[in-house]
Amino acid sequence: MIGSKVGSMKYSTRNRILLELKNAYPLAIHKGELERRALLEWNAEADQAARRCRELADEGLIERIENKNRHVEYRYIPPKVETRAEIEQRLLQSALL
Repeated sequence: MIGSKVGSMKYSTRNRILLELKNAYPLAIHKGELERRALLEWNAEADQAARRCRELADEGLIERIENKNRHVEYRYIPPKVETRAEIEQRLLQSALL
């Protein structure tokens, strides 16, 4: 069922990959496992899942890890939380420009 809904929200392959990796964090998930889930559980093509993983890695939302055997795994990168001091410093620098 392409474009299936989970609850009231429609999940794309991209969003499913992000959700899987976020739930597994700090562990990484092998590329083949994400492709298998796409094919068997999400009704998407394996190469589509691989392409979405590469796009997400290029966007900096997930990390691509290649081990010594050239196997690829992906891991979620949590967003950086700015401290109050960092926010104040950034605002001060932007005000000076």
